[in-house]
Amino acid sequence: MIATMDLSVRGYVMRNKAPSQVYPRIGLGAEAGFRARPGHSKAYNNTAYLYLYGYLPGIMQDQGLKLSAVLGQKLGNNPYSAPDMPVSFIPRGFVNSNVKSLTNPCSPSRMKLSIDYAIPFLNMDWSGLCPAAYVKNLEITPFLDWSLQKLKDYKDYHINGTGLEKEALVSAGADLTVCLGNFLWLPYDSRIGIRYAYNSWNEIERFSVKGLSHHYIGGIFSVSL
Repeated sequence: MIATMDLSVRGYVMRNKAPSQVYPRIGLGAEAGFRARPGHSKAYNNTAYLYLYGYLPGIMQDQGLKLSAVLGQKLGNNPYSAPDMPVSFIPRGFVNSNVKSLTNPCSPSRMKLSIDYAIPFLNMDWSGLCPAAYVKNLEITPFLDWSLQKLKDYKDYHINGTGLEKEALVSAGADLTVCLGNFLWLPYDSRIGIRYAYNSWNEIERFSVKGLSHHYIGGIFSVSL
């Protein structure tokens, strides 16, 4: 296991969010970070990233749109670039253990663009499970992730002979969640649900990934502290 050292700074400006809203009506934020691997500077490059995100009003008062982009860049000319950055560059549907074969550790740069549209519905305010859980409402969030990594810096890097210089991954789907006012006596908003995503990538016919399906279905659980 290789130790890492991370440094980052974040700033944001947001309008106040009503209890019925998932996202602020208007907001803008940015985070800049740096990752180093002490003791392995001859093999791994230091890397830097910039994460930008913003919120816009939705069609209905309680709906909202989130736009985000993350850019990563290696700093140096060593063989590896440590793709496991603090902010993920992998689209949400790519969670199989074989996904690492789709990410190039020698990539000099990578980026990801994301769109989320949150739609709360069916306000329940149901206390039938109290004190274990208080159900507030249901929520569906369609999303789209698109990522791109540059491969050209890795000499003679070929994917099944295609000679690609860039690799693009796309994941589109939706999260369906139950929003809880508390969970197991913890007084924090929580979400439990299911995610569906359809995965695709360039040169898909010639570059198959063992164990990776186009269709992903998985569980969701989060607690807002």
